[in-house]
Amino acid sequence: MRSASGHCNPVSGERNAEGWRRQNGRRTACRARERAIRLATAGERGGSGEIAPAQARPSLNSGLADSLDRTGIMQLYDKYGGFAAISHIVHAFYDKVLAAPSLDPYFHGVEMEALIAHQTRVLCKVLGGPDNYTGRAMSKVHQPHHISAAAFAEVAAMLQEALEEAQVEPDDVATIMGVVASVRGDVVSAP
Repeated sequence: MRSASGHCNPVSGERNAEGWRRQNGRRTACRARERAIRLATAGERGGSGEIAPAQARPSLNSGLADSLDRTGIMQLYDKYGGFAAISHIVHAFYDKVLAAPSLDPYFHGVEMEALIAHQTRVLCKVLGGPDNYTGRAMSKVHQPHHISAAAFAEVAAMLQEALEEAQVEPDDVATIMGVVASVRGDVVSAP
C-alpha cells in the first residue's frame, strides 16, 4: 500500500529484486518508480539537471509521428507540467494496468522499470517534449505478444482514466486518445 505521501509501505506485500511486490496476487510498483524515473531521464538532463532541448525528432516508425503533426498537440508537454507530470501519469497508468488480472499475461517476465521509463519517454515525445525515443517500431515490439483488440481497448481505457485523474482537460484527453487509436493497427495482432 502507498502512504499518503505516495511511498510504499514496506510491511505490505513482498518485494522482489526489482522493487515490485505482489499484493493479493497483483504486481504493484514500489521503489521501481524511482528507478524508472532515473532510466527515463538518462541522457535528458544536462549538467545543471535541466532537461536538455530536444534534438531532431526522428519518426517512431509507425503512424504516430504523422498523427502528431495532424493533431496539434505539440504544446501539451509544457501545458501539463513537463517530465515530472508525465512521469506521474505513466506510473498511475501502469499501476492500473498491473492491477488488471486480464493483462497480467502480457507483462509476465517484462522488466517493468525499463518499460515505464520507455513509455514515459514515448509519452513525452507524443506531447511535444524531448525526443529521447530510441525504441523499435511499434509493430515489431508488440506483434510477438499477440495483443488482442479487447486488451488494447482495456489498456486504452486505463490510460484515459489516468489522464482524467491527472486533470488533463477533456479536449486534450480526446486528442491524446486519438493518437492512441491511430497506433491500434501497430499494436493489435490477435482477434
